[in-house]
Amino acid sequence: MIVATNKIRYRENEDSEDLSNVESVTEWADYVFIARVEQKLYTEQYDGNGYDLPYTYYSLSDVTYLKGRKEGNERLLFYGGYDFLRNLVIFRNNDIIPEEGEYYLFFVKKIAPSEEDSRAEPGSFYLMYNEQKIQLRGFIPEKDWHFQNSHITNIITPYIEEIEE
Repeated sequence: MIVATNKIRYRENEDSEDLSNVESVTEWADYVFIARVEQKLYTEQYDGNGYDLPYTYYSLSDVTYLKGRKEGNERLLFYGGYDFLRNLVIFRNNDIIPEEGEYYLFFVKKIAPSEEDSRAEPGSFYLMYNEQKIQLRGFIPEKDWHFQNSHITNIITPYIEEIEE
């Protein structure tokens, strides 16, 4: 008999990037966009390759690119998720799970094909650090970013200015 434990298990992320400020995160990211996390698609369990944690895939909608442009798949890979015992397994520095139905400002790269990590779907955007996403509560998709409430425009404006430099 297998018993679900419902614990949070943290993994240390051996990769590290300095994404602590506007300049570093916009320079690091190949793509900066606003998007709605539509729904969780599925979770791939650890199978001996790649990072020792589940990989959770989400679909995105209402994508507005601020840096980069649409190139095929608009799927999001969150490094982390629930294992078969219902434990949440996540990187310590990536412990904020995307919420379905919410809008975010994302700073991402796409996954390149790799023989070492067959669970990571090439072409998917990946989230490995908390700093790669900023939730935009109250975002109204029918309005352009500069017509949002002041809280949202204050979040987005510095990144737009950095990208346009």
